[in-house]
Amino acid sequence: MPSVHPLYEWFGRVHCYVLDDGDGLTVIDALGNIDARKILQHLHQTGRRPGDVRRIILTHAHLTHVKGAATLKRASGAWVWAPVEEKDIIEGRRPSNITTWIPRRPFRVLPQQYLLNISHVLWKIGIRPGFLNFPPVYVDHSIEKDGEQIGPVITIRTPGHSPGSTSFYWPEMETLFAGDTVVTWPRFELGWRGLTEDYKQNIESVRKLVKWFEDRGWRIKAFATGHGPIRRTDDGVADLKQLLAAA
Repeated sequence: MPSVHPLYEWFGRVHCYVLDDGDGLTVIDALGNIDARKILQHLHQTGRRPGDVRRIILTHAHLTHVKGAATLKRASGAWVWAPVEEKDIIEGRRPSNITTWIPRRPFRVLPQQYLLNISHVLWKIGIRPGFLNFPPVYVDHSIEKDGEQIGPVITIRTPGHSPGSTSFYWPEMETLFAGDTVVTWPRFELGWRGLTEDYKQNIESVRKLVKWFEDRGWRIKAFATGHGPIRRTDDGVADLKQLLAAA
């Protein structure tokens, strides 16, 4: 039976997801531990092996979503998929972009906002402390378009949070893996302003999601986001419309 297993770290309620579609495992994002210990522990506890992971998909290149990718790739031999715009960040050739220094709600995520920006500034002057950076990992396949099938999920390009931010939809589970385009902690809302590079573009990407699902007659029954628990819903498209109305 297909299943989605969320794993999280307390800092910012960061989440990644282990998908089992009966044809090996797909991991969406890799958390912020350099040793990928939570993911590897989950595999052990569920009777799986690292080699069962066939795909590692990264929604975007921010630290807390990719830090464990190199270890997981090394342990599993899985291919890494990531947005083409952020391949050079993930492969260690440049830092993540700055967002804003202006404090933005929810203020409880200010540490993440400032650490992201500080890591960029330090990189530029040649200082790269381990806790603010991640081991480079080779991207085997660059995501460049909508509608690409990667294992059980389909790509939907949703830039704004970062230039390459991409969402993924699993039709069989009617689940949208939205990265940080929307969040579910501390409440369900558009991606946090303080960590979003282009908030207006992010809003346009949410509009795109609404049209994408309406045009195809597809439903969203669950939101699996980069920050916060899975949010079950009867009508995810209507939920997105409500977020847009309040934007």
